Amino acid sequence: MSNHLPIAGSKDEPLHAIGARFKTPEALLGAVERLRSEGISAYECFTPYPIHGLAEAMKLPKSILSFLVLGGGAFLLGAVDHVQAEDEEAGHQQELF
Repeated sequence: MSNHLPIAGSKDEPLHAIGARFKTPEALLGAVERLRSEGISAYECFTPYPIHGLAEAMKLPKSILSFLVLGGGAFLLGAVDHVQAEDEEAGHQQELF
């Protein structure tokens, strides 16, 4: 029996996480492409600024957030227009200042 700890990534101790720093966005994109080519699909990338092409390289699905924001804005615009129309029908005058 050995007194040494098992090596991470071995049969006795599976690898759960690894971290890396990259000096350029191109190096990060290259690493992502390498991970994808090796068949690894469970990974995350954290950057202090947006990197053009990273979402495509990671094969991330398109977010529905833009559609939700558009729908919410359209709903609120319709609600405000409806309230204004009801106020005009009732003869209410609202002074802003």
